[in-house]
Amino acid sequence: MIFWMELEVQPLFDSEGESTGYMGLHSDITARKHAELALKEKEAQLRFIFNHVPVGIAWVSYKESGSTIRHNDPFFEISGLSPQDLSDHSKIRAISNSEDMKKQDALREKMENGEIDEFCLEKRYTHPDGKEVWVLLNNRVYRHADGSFRQELTTAQDITERKHAEQLIERKEAQLRFLFDAMPVGIHLHVVDPIPGQADIETR
Repeated sequence: MIFWMELEVQPLFDSEGESTGYMGLHSDITARKHAELALKEKEAQLRFIFNHVPVGIAWVSYKESGSTIRHNDPFFEISGLSPQDLSDHSKIRAISNSEDMKKQDALREKMENGEIDEFCLEKRYTHPDGKEVWVLLNNRVYRHADGSFRQELTTAQDITERKHAEQLIERKEAQLRFLFDAMPVGIHLHVVDPIPGQADIETR
């Protein structure tokens, strides 16, 4: 078994101030080192999870001495921002669609006024190359007893594929509606729903 020791060496002097030797103090710090190693392992595991979940995360811890902000790697991939951009608040706001930003600002104001502790919003980010990304943004705040912010957690999930699928379905439904209404004959349409016992019936 390996033991960790902490060594403290102190010089010894006689009554005239002359060095007469050294004294070594040994302390068993094995338990402390094991606790430190276990803590480092847990921190490494959390860091791995933090950076590899397929969701962008921004975490803020508010303290009297100032706030601590951490972002994971997917946050930058989804938002299109770089770590250097975070120092410029105008760049952070510029990636958001203006209408979406208005909605977010209104919800943020309610949160800061203590009316809500969480909000969820579908919004669009525009990357530097012009690519538009749809995200599901969730913002949650944890408060002190006096209502002030203690911690804040924001997640951003890329839902671009889902939104594109929804938009495609909407276009197809609009095309079918146009054809259905424009046909110069009476139509009785019976569509069987995948859920047993449900069906849509429409006649014109």
